[in-house]
Amino acid sequence: MALSWIIWTNPARYERSHQQVSSEKVQSSQVSHDMSDVILPTQLIRTDSDQKQTLLAKSQVNLNQVVTDKVAKWKFESVRMVSKGNKERYLDYAREANSLLLKYPSNIAGGVLNEVLDQKLDFSSEVGRIVISLDKNNGVYLLNDKNYGVYQVQVSGQDLSSLKESLTGSKRSVDVKESILNHNLITEYQDSYQVPNYSYVINKQSNGMFSSNLLANDDSATVTTKKEKDSTIYSDGNRKQLTINKDGTARFEDYTRKGTDGNSLRAHIENGFYQLREMGVPMDNMRFFNYTDRHDEVVFRSYVEGYPIFNDNDYGTVTVSHNNSGRVTDFSLYGLEIPVPADKKETELPSTKMVLSQLEATGINSDDISDIQIGYQWTSAKGSGSTINLTPTWYVNYKNNWYPYDQVSTQG
Repeated sequence: MALSWIIWTNPARYERSHQQVSSEKVQSSQVSHDMSDVILPTQLIRTDSDQKQTLLAKSQVNLNQVVTDKVAKWKFESVRMVSKGNKERYLDYAREANSLLLKYPSNIAGGVLNEVLDQKLDFSSEVGRIVISLDKNNGVYLLNDKNYGVYQVQVSGQDLSSLKESLTGSKRSVDVKESILNHNLITEYQDSYQVPNYSYVINKQSNGMFSSNLLANDDSATVTTKKEKDSTIYSDGNRKQLTINKDGTARFEDYTRKGTDGNSLRAHIENGFYQLREMGVPMDNMRFFNYTDRHDEVVFRSYVEGYPIFNDNDYGTVTVSHNNSGRVTDFSLYGLEIPVPADKKETELPSTKMVLSQLEATGINSDDISDIQIGYQWTSAKGSGSTINLTPTWYVNYKNNWYPYDQVSTQG
């Protein structure tokens, strides 16, 4: 309690003293992270015998990680397609009675699934959802939203009793329903929902840490620095350049690593993760968010309590894109450090159908909406440059960009 009071009354002093020792710790800890720490399901949906669905979470425990670790102990022997192109049948599997649905934010490649679950399954298709029957063995299915593909996995070594035991004592059990919105399986909140607010002291990583990690990893490299208006530009003279802006945003351009249109989804996700690890940014709350064909772009976002964080400056976000010339990484120096008491405990959000109805009433074409989910909006706290507020709201993917739902109608 005393430490919390010190942080709350003088967060800036705490951040400065902590930052002096954090850089080396963050850098050295990254090598211990693998893809399974970052590419995780971000939602767990339990379906009961009456096909009623609830979103699960636990207090003080990363339930998504616990479940993933248990599944990784099983052995995926083989896989076969059981359905493709059938929307209704696809939904039947997503809503299968007595099952657990593990949802990734976006599709990943089969090879990536093997790596994060420590499997050797001969499977090269994309997958974004895993359905696990809770009352029968070999009831494991991989789902692909893009083509409504459903694949059944032959599994050995299953321990369903241990899996079910890990689901007991859920802190959050919200009534939801899985449905399809423009080829995307979304989680519909059936009623209005009270979502916690958070505040955090943020940590600003040093320019030197990033220039050292990204440019000075070759003993023969000489890093030059120059000032340009509100930016500092670092270059190693070997087709690598790091630009750090006054507002804390940054861009790293590496033209020694060319991308091609032939690169697979697996290669893009893996390369994005290795770039993330090389940078040295803290990964504890970082998750793979999505991949888009546009610029071959992989996005990682910070998450709190299972919800992604959004910000106008993309603080807490790392975007890795490829083109024929090289790799470009956009990121920021800021990251979440220490939670502190929030001014407001909770925010009530309307149901999913209510949000979609409101958007339709303002003239928004539903065909232009590809996804909708709850997220946290990162804003600066009044009177404190080192504390930020995370306020929950609905976010809508409208014309391939994410906006708070009350701002979609202003996007034209």
